[in-house]
Amino acid sequence: FFSDYVYRVYDSAGHPALGTSPAEAFVKAIEKSGYRPTRLISYDEAFVVWCLPSTRTGVAKVQPRAGVKANYLHYWSDEFRNAGVEGTKVRVKVDPFNAGVVYALVKGRWLRCVSEYHHYFNGRSLKEVMIATEEIRKLKTGAAASKLITAKRLRDFMAGPEEVERIKQQ
Repeated sequence: FFSDYVYRVYDSAGHPALGTSPAEAFVKAIEKSGYRPTRLISYDEAFVVWCLPSTRTGVAKVQPRAGVKANYLHYWSDEFRNAGVEGTKVRVKVDPFNAGVVYALVKGRWLRCVSEYHHYFNGRSLKEVMIATEEIRKLKTGAAASKLITAKRLRDFMAGPEEVERIKQQ
């Protein structure tokens, strides 16, 4: 509906600041200054990754045989097997609508990394994971609360009937 409004209604209606419709103003600007295809930005996976938000710190350490950790979940890419990559800190971007995937910048390339329980977290939002994390923390307070949160515990908690109902209500 939003797209329909922007491209059909708003684009064709007169705009007081332009003195014409936005569509007509665009055509006039192209006639006046020309079309510049070299200025276009490709809407591809690289563009999408650069637009994704980072984690709180923005980086994660590549741990041997575990990968990178973001939001209590471990993520893996086969590129992490390289001895030159293990133990280094890499930039990390998260997909807010898919907790099963993060992207890590390794040697100038964004790598798609999948979570250890990808089949479960794939397609779940980070908001769902954060809500479950807070619920687990409420069950136990103190310094041990953060240590209780693991990918397996999150998966089991989120699969429980109370949490499924809470997520549906959300």
